[in-house]
Amino acid sequence: MLAFCYSMNSFFIRGMLLLGRVIALILFSTVVQAEDCFNLVVAGHEHRTFWTDIINGAKKASKELNIDIHYRGITRDSDERHQQYAINYLFHHYQCRGLIVAPAGVSINEEVKALSKKGIPTIYIDKDIGGDRLSGIESDNYNAGVMAAKELATALHGKGNNVALFRVKKGISSTDEREQGFIQEAKKLGLNIVTDEYLGVTTGDARDQALSIFRADPNIQGIFTPNDTTTIAVIKTLDQLDLSVRPIHIGFDGSYYMKRMIGSKQLYGFIKQESYEMGYNAVYLLQKAVVGEIPESHMSVPVSFISEENF
Repeated sequence: MLAFCYSMNSFFIRGMLLLGRVIALILFSTVVQAEDCFNLVVAGHEHRTFWTDIINGAKKASKELNIDIHYRGITRDSDERHQQYAINYLFHHYQCRGLIVAPAGVSINEEVKALSKKGIPTIYIDKDIGGDRLSGIESDNYNAGVMAAKELATALHGKGNNVALFRVKKGISSTDEREQGFIQEAKKLGLNIVTDEYLGVTTGDARDQALSIFRADPNIQGIFTPNDTTTIAVIKTLDQLDLSVRPIHIGFDGSYYMKRMIGSKQLYGFIKQESYEMGYNAVYLLQKAVVGEIPESHMSVPVSFISEENF
């Protein structure tokens, strides 16, 4: 009888151990199994108009495809460490099938490489820095800068040719390309770039820098600012100064605020990117990849010039 009870207890224990292994296997499989979702990380605060539009475009596409989208932003456009943290945070909480990211810098390629080794594809948006990303979607940034120079030259006709280029930060590929396109075309058109300075990635830093520059050299008839933070900073700086004639200012990355500034003659116009389409198309490209199709390796979205005539 004692031997029988011992045998029954041994059988019961082995059964419980086996059941525990099965439960653990089920739980483990649940954790590591890819969810039907995509992660999205932008290179700026998600409440800034440009990034909000990208997120909204991605949300629209994901809703059409019945896919969840999880997103995060960062405080500064070039904060690579913060963006690395955001990517890792999302994949820790959501085991999604792919990543859409606007890379803050080249170190993001390492994160993408690690994901690629796990079979997780990545689409770059806003700037395409190569690496192991599957595809890239961005504006034609060089030609956007060319467009800005042409519009500024037309607006300045007969009003002077001293212009200022207020850059963002060296090493941000998208704004670097816009700035280069502007410089090359401005020279062809006879514009004299008397100020060529970096203002920084935040509106506060940019305002301080711009104020110092204008006080040192107020003889500027035209301005190009290649992103939203520099554009807003220069508008606010010009409001502070008592200038007899306000320079003609062409900005970038439009918003409701910039349209209001056009209406009040505080901004001549801005180059608009199709950011909503960028986010929308990125989701569809990523979906192609996860179902085994080969998406386009690069996609360019158009830009347009917005002024009082067409806004």
